Amino acid sequence: MRPSQSLLPLLERLKPDRIRVRPESSIFPTVWEFQSLSSTSDIAQELADADPKGFHVVTALEQTKGRGQHGRTWASRKGHGLLISLVLPKDRPWSRPSLWCAWCATALADLVCHHTSRSARIKWPNDILVQGQKIAGILIEQSIAVVVGIGLNITPFGERSKEPLWENACSLGDFMVPAPTLEEVTEGFLKRLEKGWLALEGGDLQRLEDSFARGLGLVGKQVLLETAGESYRGQVRSIRLGEIQLDLQERGIRAFSPEEILHIYPVEEGD
Repeated sequence: MRPSQSLLPLLERLKPDRIRVRPESSIFPTVWEFQSLSSTSDIAQELADADPKGFHVVTALEQTKGRGQHGRTWASRKGHGLLISLVLPKDRPWSRPSLWCAWCATALADLVCHHTSRSARIKWPNDILVQGQKIAGILIEQSIAVVVGIGLNITPFGERSKEPLWENACSLGDFMVPAPTLEEVTEGFLKRLEKGWLALEGGDLQRLEDSFARGLGLVGKQVLLETAGESYRGQVRSIRLGEIQLDLQERGIRAFSPEEILHIYPVEEGD
């Protein structure tokens, strides 16, 4: 399958190492694969500019300027992780950053659980943790289309003390030997995304909502919720894709939209 006419100039200029065809997929039929990039999301943005209504996937074995949330750096070593960005159209009626993040986070958490046989927790708003250590991260960027950047650590880091950014990180290979291959992880992730996408297209938001709430694991727990201007402490009553309800005791029950929430942390009763 050759890229559409609108992408041919980009294909000639970027010269991907391979365009892998996935004939069984109606959502992500091709993957643009590179050895090394500054960032997969940089290339994804170029694809979005050229074809904003298309679905595209960009992967790389190495990123020299990978980025995370709030301007942070996403550290990686060549061939040791899944470095992938998706281009998605913004024209769906349910399209909003919090939903895109929930969709990717639940697919990642399920993939990590599958490979490690351990529960994976979603840390608001965009991290996946195993046993308290970060194994994956998500970055949502919007312009003419949605660009979702994902990094997932696959193989162990070795001497962590020499790499401060990895001190509180883990990989799939820390929990299973041998670690899965990059190809296996990539396909597993894309298939989970596609399954979730088809559910969303069919109007089944409840399945994603339930999976997201389970992944966060905060319902019924005491939390500290931070917005841009204030912090709130209370018990989480419910988690939905459009809001989180917090019981603030004498202040009553308040609903917070995902866009309001910067961070939400579980706290102990006596803290």
